[in-house]
Parts: sequence; C-alpha cells; structure tokens
Amino acid sequence: MRSAASGWRVRPVSAAEVWPIRHRVLRPRHPLECSRYAEDDLPGARHFAAFHGARPVGAASVYHEDPPAEFIVPGLEPGQAWHLRGMATLDEVRGTGAGSALLRTALTQAALAGAAVVWCKAGAPATDFYRKHGFQTLGEEFEIPRIGPHSFMYWVKIGHHPIGDNAVAS
Repeated sequence: MRSAASGWRVRPVSAAEVWPIRHRVLRPRHPLECSRYAEDDLPGARHFAAFHGARPVGAASVYHEDPPAEFIVPGLEPGQAWHLRGMATLDEVRGTGAGSALLRTALTQAALAGAAVVWCKAGAPATDFYRKHGFQTLGEEFEIPRIGPHSFMYWVKIGHHPIGDNAVAS
C-alpha cells in the first residue's frame, strides 16, 4: 500500500518486526526487550511499518485500550478508544512524509476497527508532529522515568476515517 501523497509504502507487520525500530529510535540506551510491550500480543493489536524499498524505516502500533483514568477525554465513552504506541521513524527519513503516512495508516485502521478516539503519550519532540495531524493535548507535560518528558495527546474521529489513501487490509 502506497501513500499517494508521499510515495511511502506502509503495510501491516508482526509485532516482532517493529521492535528493532522502536529500540533504535525510542529506547536506544535500553535492552531490546524494553521495546517489546505487553500490549503487542493483545487480540486485535495492529502493527505497521513504513518502507523505503524493502527496508523498514518507521513503525507504529495501535490497540484497543481506554486512556488512563487521570486523562478524561471529553465525550469519550468507555470502550471507544484505541492507543497509539511505539510510533517511530528513523532520523534519516524525518520530514519526508514517512511518519505522516504511517500515522494516517494507524489512524485509519483504528477508526475502521471502531475507534472514536486514538490517544498516545507523545514524547516532547513529537508533540508538534501530532498537533499537525489533528491531535490535541490534555493536561500538563509529565515525566516518564528513564524515558523523558511526555504529553497526553488524543485524536477524535470526525465522521469518517482520516485519510483513505493509506487504508490497508487488516
């Protein structure tokens, strides 16, 4: 599946295929095992990678999970949220559209699966990227120990899934 806007190919992959990118980008000073999340194996969890040729250059995962109780998303009913986690692109492809293609695919697939809201804990350097794609910030910035400052952000589905050109089969 290729994004018409950016030319990046994004496709579903196994959880194990996203771990090396998560490790390299999000947790380089931690063991590889720290890039495997318990939620990776949840029923319905979906994992995606953006490719440059045959080489994966970005990764994202989404799964059905309500946000933590301390983050009350306006109008959200229990069971309507999906969690975006492990979103990462390699430094050398930042600003080229790979992350946007990956995010559009993840949002589309979550929306097609019934998500009314997709939420994440965005690292401080990524908050502008998410805002550009329609995410809103809720609450104050907080620290995740050994990882760094983050913000709770969420995206609300309005009427239909976000971008059709990145929709992929489940």
